Amino acid sequence: MPTSCGTPDWAGRPKRLWLWAPMALLCGALGGVLLIGVGLSGILAGRSTRRPGLVVACAGFLWLFCITAIGGSGAGGTILGPSYGYLLGSHTGRVGLLALILGVFGHLGSVVDVLSSRWALAVDFLLPVGIVGILSPWGLGMTLVASIPPMLVGALTFFRPLAAFQVWPAMPFVLVGSVMVVLSLLSTDRVKPGREGLKLLAIALGVVWAVMDVSRVIVDYRVIPETALAVDRAAGLQLVSLSSRIPQRSEVIASDGLVGRFADRRYLFHFDGSDHRFPVRSSSVYFVISPTQGLGQIGSSGSQAVVRYVTQRLNGTLLMDQAGVIELEWHPNPTQTTVVLP
Repeated sequence: MPTSCGTPDWAGRPKRLWLWAPMALLCGALGGVLLIGVGLSGILAGRSTRRPGLVVACAGFLWLFCITAIGGSGAGGTILGPSYGYLLGSHTGRVGLLALILGVFGHLGSVVDVLSSRWALAVDFLLPVGIVGILSPWGLGMTLVASIPPMLVGALTFFRPLAAFQVWPAMPFVLVGSVMVVLSLLSTDRVKPGREGLKLLAIALGVVWAVMDVSRVIVDYRVIPETALAVDRAAGLQLVSLSSRIPQRSEVIASDGLVGRFADRRYLFHFDGSDHRFPVRSSSVYFVISPTQGLGQIGSSGSQAVVRYVTQRLNGTLLMDQAGVIELEWHPNPTQTTVVLP
């Protein structure tokens, strides 16, 4: 149980941290981002966690700097440019962490405009975990680091409740922080004479939290069939057939939501609204798209545009269009290194 809002009784015992931190770095650029958040929370939490928090934050920052410098973030290192293009101005070449930081400070007005336009989405993320957890050091640091970068992406690609894998790791920190805030207000040794209203405030916060969570479940229940069951049985059977038929060493570019079926492939890229440029790594490339299936639905017009481009411009072949799943095959020239879909 926490003894105060800022210092839980497990603080100061970070031995397991030195095991988990290197393992987090193996997750790539995102691992570095999240370690910065963990470190910042540790710095804010108190004296006993300040030093290890600083070490973890620095390790995460250095790792992120190196990963972006060598183009290790996203598909071929291309994710930062399309995501933060409005902050980069005339910058050319590979986009690294330093260029992005300079872009933020050089376009503070745009940063403020984008963040202010998306505060409602941020609240939507925080509702289930109590919101007040951001008032605690453990909730605040992680929330800032995990939420602001995806909030600043131009197309909201990574700041949607259904596709926010960067943001969700911060939510347990906010949840713990919310519990710490409420218990801190309830603690009898913290309520001085004349300030008994703090207990009533804590009870009120708990009741409001419960009501918000129940309301959220009722409202969002209808979304479950559209997300967890986003691919129907007929389309699923087609994907199973495709997975067994497409050669293992071929490159696959698949719609977001269908791409998981091909997760064991060496060359695999997901097709969504964030970036339509893909590296060509194999002598045979297969496109698996859908206008209606999966989370990354591109609509009928979008899918037909891809079909026309592959068959007419690239001289590819339409192999299948059944059960809402479209399969195309393309054999690129040996000198071709990229393909840009419409």
